[in-house]
Amino acid sequence: MQIPARFDAPRATVDRATQTGGANTSDASDRPITDLDILARPGGSSGVAVKKVLLAMLACAEAKRLGIAPEEPEVQALTETFWHELGLEDPVAAQDWLAQSGLTTEEFEASMADFAAVLVVEAHFKEQLAGAVQRHRRLMAAREHRMDELAGNL
Repeated sequence: MQIPARFDAPRATVDRATQTGGANTSDASDRPITDLDILARPGGSSGVAVKKVLLAMLACAEAKRLGIAPEEPEVQALTETFWHELGLEDPVAAQDWLAQSGLTTEEFEASMADFAAVLVVEAHFKEQLAGAVQRHRRLMAAREHRMDELAGNL
């Protein structure tokens, strides 16, 4: 399953423990981290979940404002990728999983549309994000280094 090219976010093989906040959330630790891994993985705290929901809300509003809201085939492709990554291509198995997860079909579809909006907006701002991401990485690394110094780990 391929996520539509318009989303065009980089997908590189990385250290999953680093990308998942220290928790390896998949047995397939050598497979590339996908956008869905990032958007749908547990965040470890309610604060992270709130920020992910806020990101999705802002991305939906920005996509609408820019006239680049994800189209139904894009949301459907993302949905198919989601099911494929979970090994739930069978509609009955997918519905069972939703029921066990306490999600309605409508709630799931809304989440997929939210994820698609994040990816569309990310692709739209790809060039502008590059410098900001590098700055953010430098800040995170410097903060982590300082926290290690304070904890006596260096």
